[in-house]
Amino acid sequence: MKRRHLIAYYRVSTVEQGSSRLGLEAQREAVRRFAEQEGLCIFSEFEEVVSTRKERPVFEEALALCQQFGHSLAVARLDRLSRDLHTITSL
Repeated sequence: MKRRHLIAYYRVSTVEQGSSRLGLEAQREAVRRFAEQEGLCIFSEFEEVVSTRKERPVFEEALALCQQFGHSLAVARLDRLSRDLHTITSL
């Protein structure tokens, strides 16, 4: 049986959160636990420190990799993708 893969995406909004590593590490641990529970393999991980809604190049790169290989995108919490319902539902 072929093992399913995930692309993990972690985002914090401020440089302070990013440099403290607490927010990123908590997200990484949550995705790792989920993958382990579901028998999934994390294929690649992406992290981004950005608060803007408009330009998120690392997120775009993660999505492109999902499309290229047919993998699913995993985030620790939905608000790490966006707080805008339209953006989330359009994915």
